[in-house]
Amino acid sequence: MTRLLMLLATITLLTLSVPAAFAASVTITPAGNSSYSVKGDSMDGVAGIDLTIIYDSSSLSTPTVTQGSLVSGALMAANTNNPGSIKIAIISTKSFSGSGEIATVSFTPLSGSGGITSASVNMINSKGSPVTAQVAVAGGTVVSPPPTSNVITTAGIPFSQTAVTTTAGSSTTAATTSIPTYLGSVSMPGDVQAKSDKRAVDTPGTPVPVIEQQPARTADPPAEVKPVAEPQKQEKIKSTSYTSVLESFRMFKGVKSPDSCIALYTKEITPSVRQEPAIALSDGKTVLNLRLKLETTGDNSPNFFLNGAKMVSLSKDASLGWVIVALPKAGAVQSSLTVMTDSDIIEYPLTLAPPVGGVSAVEADFAAFLADSGAAKPKHDLNGDGKHDYIDDFIYTANYLMKKGAAGATKR
Repeated sequence: MTRLLMLLATITLLTLSVPAAFAASVTITPAGNSSYSVKGDSMDGVAGIDLTIIYDSSSLSTPTVTQGSLVSGALMAANTNNPGSIKIAIISTKSFSGSGEIATVSFTPLSGSGGITSASVNMINSKGSPVTAQVAVAGGTVVSPPPTSNVITTAGIPFSQTAVTTTAGSSTTAATTSIPTYLGSVSMPGDVQAKSDKRAVDTPGTPVPVIEQQPARTADPPAEVKPVAEPQKQEKIKSTSYTSVLESFRMFKGVKSPDSCIALYTKEITPSVRQEPAIALSDGKTVLNLRLKLETTGDNSPNFFLNGAKMVSLSKDASLGWVIVALPKAGAVQSSLTVMTDSDIIEYPLTLAPPVGGVSAVEADFAAFLADSGAAKPKHDLNGDGKHDYIDDFIYTANYLMKKGAAGATKR
């Protein structure tokens, strides 16, 4: 009886371990010369990949992403505009198969020995359903599955091109890449020759027998030659990555003041996507709405990828367009929505910050907080990283606006 119970327990453990063993996975390993290889394993059935890579921006800069052989022919967009972070989105009309290289990431080395520190990944199959996946970074942090990400898709993959590849360009302007797509086939004529007549050979001194001459066989008509199909008109895939408010704080070079910080929040990101409320607190409880008006050229529905937030619902309204209800991860300062259509790849940043205590609605207190920014021994460190920098200013401004009740009126 004891042996039987042990046998049953062993079978149960093996059964439970099978799904994990065959889960799709991504491994990021150094490849030399400040380059990294991104490889996929057990990728059968995977048709979409949403990969975020975090690296040490003090040691590495200007990343370049090259598409790998495993995902050749798929639509790929890489956003490398935010220092310290790389976002790669890949989607295909056909499922990938087996294992192989997804991409190669190359950097320009700076001082220091830092590299890629962590990564997170989401995957979907050809029907738009989530696929269990994990990611590992050699010498870094494993995030599997990413708790800050969620995939929102409609059934099916919207792309009909057989070979499409593009890479995201500027963070503020759309980068357009012409993508050739070739269809059709060629039938060549068969090798047909006329058969020669059979005749006797004259030999001196030998009577020549009379042989009835067979009528010459006419050559078979040449096979029909099908015209070569003209290449289709080049398809243009436009990739657009909008600058987040957090990134605007990082790039700001002027004098920091309450007015200058508030101005960074009030600038509209794009009229095609609206976040409601315009500033959201990432307390793990408060949801926000994203309203998208997309100008699609095809008949297929778009695919949506949420990073740093969880999808609550997805709907379409005739007048409002697509409406996404999202729940940001508690404490998140970075989150984004990636939209993939027949003709566009759009990455839209969410505007949110964690709630913090000690924030006053008095402007003089705001100015005193900003005066501490960059101090060697800061008095204020809102995100717990040991320094007072642009991230702390971003978080304080968001909480200040919420205190003032101005967030609801802020235009996004």
